[in-house]
Amino acid sequence: GPRPMVLRAYGFAEGETYRIMPGGLTRVLPTPEPPVVLMQRGGASKDTWVLADGPIAPTTLLRPITQVVRPERIAAEVPTRVADNLFWLGRYAERLEDAARILRRALGTLAAAEGLEPPPGVVALVQLLVRLDLLPAWFGQTYTLPALEKEVFLVIYQLHRVGTIREVAGRLHHLAFVLRDRFSTDTWRILTQLHADAGARPGRLPGVEALALLNRLIVDLAAFSGMEMENMTRGHGWRFLDLGRRLERARNVVALCHGALAVEGAGQWLAEPLLDIADSLMTYRRRYFAQPELPPVLDLILADETNPRSLAFQLNALAEHTTSLPPGGDGSAATQAAQLVASSRQRLREMNLPTLAAGGSTERTAELGRCLAALEADLRNLSDTINHHYFTHAAARVT
Repeated sequence: GPRPMVLRAYGFAEGETYRIMPGGLTRVLPTPEPPVVLMQRGGASKDTWVLADGPIAPTTLLRPITQVVRPERIAAEVPTRVADNLFWLGRYAERLEDAARILRRALGTLAAAEGLEPPPGVVALVQLLVRLDLLPAWFGQTYTLPALEKEVFLVIYQLHRVGTIREVAGRLHHLAFVLRDRFSTDTWRILTQLHADAGARPGRLPGVEALALLNRLIVDLAAFSGMEMENMTRGHGWRFLDLGRRLERARNVVALCHGALAVEGAGQWLAEPLLDIADSLMTYRRRYFAQPELPPVLDLILADETNPRSLAFQLNALAEHTTSLPPGGDGSAATQAAQLVASSRQRLREMNLPTLAAGGSTERTAELGRCLAALEADLRNLSDTINHHYFTHAAARVT
């Protein structure tokens, strides 16, 4: 919008007269209200250059409109660095949404708790957050509800701590800025709004404001995902972006279920939080009309191919992407990636989830945990394969 501005011009003596130099120093105030521009009030200054004393004829490297352009329907090649940035943009977008959903559930659970000592539901959820590396390990011991709430706020608002909402959002914004010429005006507007929302700081009601912040971020990320799915041309650029998103979501789902199985009383206290975090609660209620139980919950968010939040759905998407990737450096990258995905799909099909998760058997739970650990290893190998064969030029990122 318009802002108060002052242009300071400069002149030099030339004989008995003065000559005004072209351009000068422009000072701008950040708000439109005060009429006086002062640097002490947060104003900005910029050098102003006048490059010519008259209109300049427009020049362009574009073809003239009289020259016929032959229609092109083959996707242009994507530079390696662009593919790398798109891949990690998809991963950080999914990582941010996953953290926002987990912390939103944590804040909701804390709001319902009373007193200083954490109730069993809070204890189980905190143990899950510790296993997901969102809370320090000492929260597995003794703590109070105020200390827990304070730590959750830090995980949301701290900037220089790996894995916090603001830190992951900063990574996302950096990649989005680098890739801004790849996005439409509306998509860039959504990403800009996402960055602005993530930069909000807690006020006088931190709990309410933190919950509102997480809700806004989830909506912003849903808008970005919608623009990605409906507006981006299905070339290699989109494929690497969605490949990163699907890989990260698959890893998040497996880590969520694996972490929950290690928590005592998971079937009683974590079945509903798992559905809420995986955005599958309404689907479960429509199907079963019953309180959530761990075996059908795990089946819904791991093996149900119709659920777009499930592991099976992500592996199906990864199978399609990896078979359509370019050959890579030595020509075998796409084949290796496709083989890793096929192995993961086969491993998931061989898991008898209702049998493994039912009955509360320690042996069955341990077997399911080993299966999930093997899936985590498969997905790590897939990530390493893609990074090694396609992005070896790039600096290492936080995985």
